[in-house]
Parts: sequence; C-alpha cells; structure tokens
Amino acid sequence: MDEGGENRTDRARGDRGRVGEVEGVQIRFQIQPRKFLGENGRTNGMLCIRNEMKEPEGQGRRKPIPIKDSEFKIQVDEIIEAIGERPDRGWIEKNDIAVNERGLIDIDRDDDPFATSRKGVYAAGDAVLGPSTITESMKTSKIAANSIDNYLKN
Repeated sequence: MDEGGENRTDRARGDRGRVGEVEGVQIRFQIQPRKFLGENGRTNGMLCIRNEMKEPEGQGRRKPIPIKDSEFKIQVDEIIEAIGERPDRGWIEKNDIAVNERGLIDIDRDDDPFATSRKGVYAAGDAVLGPSTITESMKTSKIAANSIDNYLKN
C-alpha cells in the first residue's frame, strides 16, 4: 500500500489495466529480467528475479534490490523492451525547444497536438510525458504522427 492507502496494482488496473486484462496482460511489479530464453531462434521466455525496494538515500528514489534465490521463469509469446531512456537535453536546448516545469518538452495539446515551440518540430512519448507505459508512448506518437501529416499537407 502507498501513503494514500492505494495498492500499486489497483492504480495500474485503471482503464489501461482493465483493457490489458481483457487482452491477457499480466502486470507484475518488482521483478527484473535477467535473461531472455529461446529455442530455434525464437524467444519463448524470460528468466527473472524478484526485487525488494531499498529505502531512498537522502531525497533520492527507492532502489530495487534483487532478492537472493528468487529467480523464476516466465513463458512469453513476445517481449517488448521499454528501457526508460531520456531525451537528448543538448539537442533540446540547442534548438530552443521550450520545456515545462518538469523539464519535459512543452507541447501544444489543443490546436496542433504535440507541436513544440519550434515550428515543424513535434515530440511524443516519454519526452513529453515523463516515464510512462509503452502503450501511452505509442498513443502519443500516433497523435503526433497525425499532426505531422497535417503539417506537411498544409
């Protein structure tokens, strides 16, 4: 449970979680992939380890620590990696792209969705949302792609 009395699994099972459950998606927390497994050139599983969260040092974030002897296998049909990379801040600053108070690329959400402060430059995904799910990143990228298409046609 978190401070608000809400379980992380409950939060994850908002609308996206319910859709995922219908599609057979299982949400698992505090596990870490160790190795991809496969046969005949095709991935069919992952070797994972369970983690526990270490208390933060100073003002930092809590850190996952692997639990000894907690490795287990997960059978999979497909793996989509989301590695949490950050946008190239140098490029953003060099090209005078506005950022918001969170340090994320500031975008237009109404008139020209996902347009940045620089004409003809669009942004989506974690660069505008911060850390998010692959589903959210794909959704924003699709909207941004439509805006780019409209921009190029006009």
